[in-house]
Amino acid sequence: MDCVDHPKIVLRPWISQEAEHLLMAVLRSIDLGILVTDLSHTTLACNEAFGRIFGIKIEDAVQQNPDEVRAMVHDRLLDPDSWYTNLEQVYADPHGTQSDLLELRNPPQTLARATMPVRDGQGMPIGRLWLFDDVTAQKRSDRVLGVLHEISLLSDPDPAQVYTAIVERISALYNTSAFLSIQSGEIMEFAAVASPIPEVRAMASNRLVDTYCQFCVEQDEPILIQNALHHARYGAIFPALHGFTRYCGAPIRDSNGIMVGTLCFLDQHSDEPLSSDDLNMMQVLAMRISSEVERETHLRLLQRDLATAQSQVIQSEKLAVAGTLSATIAHDIRNIVSAARLDLEMGLDRPEETLHQLQTHLDRFSVLAHRLLSYARPLEVSTQPTSVGDSLKRVVHLLEGHFKVADIKTEFDFQEQMPLVIADAARLDHLFVNLMMNSVQAMPHGGVLSVSSAQKNGCVEVAVQDSGLGIERDQLDQLFQPFKATGGGFGLGLYSCKQIVHEIGGQILIETNIGHGTTFRIQIPHL
Repeated sequence: MDCVDHPKIVLRPWISQEAEHLLMAVLRSIDLGILVTDLSHTTLACNEAFGRIFGIKIEDAVQQNPDEVRAMVHDRLLDPDSWYTNLEQVYADPHGTQSDLLELRNPPQTLARATMPVRDGQGMPIGRLWLFDDVTAQKRSDRVLGVLHEISLLSDPDPAQVYTAIVERISALYNTSAFLSIQSGEIMEFAAVASPIPEVRAMASNRLVDTYCQFCVEQDEPILIQNALHHARYGAIFPALHGFTRYCGAPIRDSNGIMVGTLCFLDQHSDEPLSSDDLNMMQVLAMRISSEVERETHLRLLQRDLATAQSQVIQSEKLAVAGTLSATIAHDIRNIVSAARLDLEMGLDRPEETLHQLQTHLDRFSVLAHRLLSYARPLEVSTQPTSVGDSLKRVVHLLEGHFKVADIKTEFDFQEQMPLVIADAARLDHLFVNLMMNSVQAMPHGGVLSVSSAQKNGCVEVAVQDSGLGIERDQLDQLFQPFKATGGGFGLGLYSCKQIVHEIGGQILIETNIGHGTTFRIQIPHL
């Protein structure tokens, strides 16, 4: 039969001329992979598209028995066992039809598969027709659209959560190693990494010259490299030499349009073709990430400015506390001066002993000034093993004059030999000064202040208890919020307490009883 100008078709030689005409008409009318078998699975006819899809010679397919044909396509099947089981089910029902998707490998490919009976003139099944349509590109396009839709809905106050989720989604989509890289001179620092390879996930940066991103940076445009080994320039760099031959990357830009990094993926799947759809998707995602990186930069600047402002206001609060202590400092100074004057009046006849006494009073002045200044002045935070007991003693000495002036009776119960905690000693002093001053302010007409320390459940616990009026329930929710002062100052005392306790991994608990006072319990993990 003359087949010139028609797609190549082969038929098993022994079928009848009538069947041959019928099959030729069918095979020529459909531009799909086609296979026709009899009811015993024997291949009667197939076309070039079928051979191309399954990587076999169609001449061999129509000359082999069913088991031999199955062996020919076995390596292309992603799940051979399911495939064999399905074949048995299909051929067990000569009248049955089926439509589904068939996944292939080496390379990955998705086929829309359909089968139906071939009938004779009386409508009886005499064979089976199989149709195979390569829908790999359509499936990938649908997946890309799905990813773009999913990512369009991403939202988080933290930009890093958004761009990390995007990188992870790219990695999952292509089963690849995906990177968000920010250029720092000749280094590409990885802001986000997602990969099925643990060693890749552990990477933090790479030299620009060792990456495909150098070409993206050099050309300032997106790049798709299907197989680096097919290009002398690409094939000589580090990833290509280690088998990572496929790359797709797009620029990350700042608000001025200047390239600051790349969004990319690279892997060993050069046998899986990428298209302009993939590159376009990476460009869209790179634009989204660019906005998130820019947002992160602005947030970082705002946080830095906020931290500076917060530090300045808290310093003002500390100075306000120091001002509150001025009356007690004056009281202490008056006591020291009175004692020095008395020693002078009574010691004129014993000058050496008098000088020694005066030196002692001067030392008391020095200690007093040092304690006040060490509290009021700003210090750099330096955490190290620190004694809570020593901090409490320093604070009690600093505030003892204030307790007397405010008519506060004190009860101290500091457990000896407690384990150390990791904290900054000056910040710890600040914490206890604020707590004790807060308790004093809660007892404007005098009262009892009890301070104790103990070791409990892996923590050093400090309890500061006053006999004041207690705290109303509607005030508890706002107790640690800044600028919520109930008395003088800036309302940052308890806010500062909470911040310090949070810094050292502890917690602050409140027990209050209206009319009977309040207890603050500070629990700090110890070494």
